[in-house]
Amino acid sequence: MRISRATAHGLVAKARPVVITGQAVTPYVYDLMDSAQGQIPTKTAVTVTPKELATVKDVVGAHITGVQVKEQRVGTAPGGTEIGELYYLKTVPAPSTRTSYMQANSVAWDSELYYSDYPYAASVPRRFRAGEQVTERWMAPVLLSGLQDGDTWDGGRVRWIDDYFVFEVSPLVHRQQYARGFDSVDADVVLQRNGVEVGADKNTRLWIPNLPDDPAEFHATLTTRSGSNNAWKYSTEVKSTWTWKSKGGRSEVMPIITADIDLPTADELSRVPVGRAVPLTFGLRDQAGSEASPIASASLELSYDGTSWISVPLTKTGNGQYKASITHPKTAAGQAPFLRLSAVDANGNKVEQEVTRAYGLR
Repeated sequence: MRISRATAHGLVAKARPVVITGQAVTPYVYDLMDSAQGQIPTKTAVTVTPKELATVKDVVGAHITGVQVKEQRVGTAPGGTEIGELYYLKTVPAPSTRTSYMQANSVAWDSELYYSDYPYAASVPRRFRAGEQVTERWMAPVLLSGLQDGDTWDGGRVRWIDDYFVFEVSPLVHRQQYARGFDSVDADVVLQRNGVEVGADKNTRLWIPNLPDDPAEFHATLTTRSGSNNAWKYSTEVKSTWTWKSKGGRSEVMPIITADIDLPTADELSRVPVGRAVPLTFGLRDQAGSEASPIASASLELSYDGTSWISVPLTKTGNGQYKASITHPKTAAGQAPFLRLSAVDANGNKVEQEVTRAYGLR
């Protein structure tokens, strides 16, 4: 909210009650940013019509009710100029929904949501098309350790950077979003090269100097834990192992496989109903920029106690893309299942993951 300097002086000169009316938490947000390349615009006023906007339905999920969320949305012009990095939108309750109208042009938009009492969730920058309608689900299940679906600095990378071999993955990721920062989670990571340990730490990133760049086989293990945070009920622990073969050379982007699991009908508290079929999608993809290889095999299992496992039948819908249908018994209401996955590509690169309390049952 802003007022003019003259109005402010008038209020100071003669103190009197001020009544402010409006909406504390608006269900609508407009994000407009125009850019010009190679010239200074002759007109500083820009008129944006509805047909030039994209519509984004923001579903701000949470694991419990009563969570407060503060958002920072940044627009980045093609030349790299960023607008919004120092400003936050109004704090909103979670779970909740909101409609955002985004100017569709060459500007790329990304958001960071800061949840009370635990770190943030962030999205990959993207450009919108005029008339496009998008649903953005925040903190949706299932959250797994891995890389975002896109080439971005913040979402992690496994590759050479100058003289360092970098293994850096997001503790918890859901395709276009990652949750929690690299150094703000209880974690253990160990990296081996040709069976010899070359790095270990208490987070989810390793920068290793002076590592040979000739062909080798790598093996990484990572365990992330949510700790004692009462607001974090699901994906409380994720155990991951990756095995991949490097062809050598410092320009290589490592062919690490990231898994994506989604429950598209889950509610805003990351829960699905018992007693009826629930759709699930399971996707596998290589790190952006790496030499992709077809997925040779994949499996998914479910457990209610972390000990006894049930195979989930998968239907292949494309390379590395699967769907499934799960019916949880009514007696499982109130529980949170475990999930275990495994996948191997045609070159022998492999990922295995086990997630504790993947989502809720109601």
